Amino acid sequence: MATKGTPAVRAVEAAGVAYRLLEYDYDPNAAAIGLAAAEALGLDPALVYKTLVCQLEGGPGDLPAPSSPPARAWI
Repeated sequence: MATKGTPAVRAVEAAGVAYRLLEYDYDPNAAAIGLAAAEALGLDPALVYKTLVCQLEGGPGDLPAPSSPPARAWI
């Protein structure tokens, strides 16, 4: 599947993992972007994960995070 190439999607593709990319209209003013994404897609927020890109000692990394709080509690 050709993708838009986010770091997380590229990592999943490189690992050969099957996935389905869901797209929605992004709302930059949403108070909780993950929850807004779940709502826009008509999905239970507990089933939606976002990926956060971080800088590690060896280079960039991806951290999957739940779309609903308390994600910040463990980051």
